[in-house]
Amino acid sequence: MKNLLKISITLAVSFTASLAVGMPSSQAALAKCGKRDKLAEVLKERYKEVPIGLGISQKSTEAFEIYVSEKGTWTVTMTMSNGMTCVMAAGHSWQTLPKQFTGSGA
Repeated sequence: MKNLLKISITLAVSFTASLAVGMPSSQAALAKCGKRDKLAEVLKERYKEVPIGLGISQKSTEAFEIYVSEKGTWTVTMTMSNGMTCVMAAGHSWQTLPKQFTGSGA
């Protein structure tokens, strides 16, 4: 059981560290979890990012949101069923592509 806990902690630390790699240093500070409203406020105030889309995971246990700024910075967050929201990825050079729906989408 202790080994499993150590592995879980190591994976969590590695995951958080991997989020910071390649991010601008200002966004690396956001590589954490917290209340959704607070995180959304920080993204809006500090990075001028607003939500442009959201989707629910296949398991219906997480909601993913994409925040984008006019300058092209972006952040992907995941909100879990317990209400905790985490930054999953962030970057720059966002481009909105034209919608190209085909078929029923089922």
